[in-house]
Amino acid sequence: MIYHYTKGVSLKGILEDRFIATERKRGLTKISKKTDYVWLTKEPRFPRTALPRIPAIPSTLLESHYCNKNLAVDYDTLTLICAGLYRVGFRDDDARFKNWFRSDERKALLKDDVWCRMESAANKVGDNVRSFWISTSDVMLTDCTLEYWHDGQWLPLFEFESHTDNEEDELLIRILISAIAKFHSSNGIQVEPIYQAA
Repeated sequence: MIYHYTKGVSLKGILEDRFIATERKRGLTKISKKTDYVWLTKEPRFPRTALPRIPAIPSTLLESHYCNKNLAVDYDTLTLICAGLYRVGFRDDDARFKNWFRSDERKALLKDDVWCRMESAANKVGDNVRSFWISTSDVMLTDCTLEYWHDGQWLPLFEFESHTDNEEDELLIRILISAIAKFHSSNGIQVEPIYQAA
């Protein structure tokens, strides 16, 4: 399986649209247009490079992980701050995705100093870039699973089949969207954007 990790504050839009957008589309990051993809990983944990940057929690800061790859991240606290932590799982033989390390998109960036530094930083904090996968376009929520982080483990929440037109499924999705929105509106902790580079 390969996973797209996300926070409840982002999952709400994903569920409303029924697709995972490439990074720049939702305006959540200022990541370079050169790497404007849907990012996934084979890693079974939330990537450190995708953690929300919360100054009050040092383990969310990349610089904290440079010297200590084994620094524990308090995912349970992050769950409370970010309206939950989630991952959408896909089969790694799904034709919508390609392995980043062997992709033509990565080969085109091998001489880009900024990208090489970002990739090096990912490896330094324990995110193995060989585990990264991408989609160059938006990814519909079909043939995938949705899991949430609870009490130290990932638990199944929902399974999206080829077509989600079942009234019961639609009701469950609307309930989840509403719950995330209410949870987030009651939270006053500021989350900084991860990427600052234009």
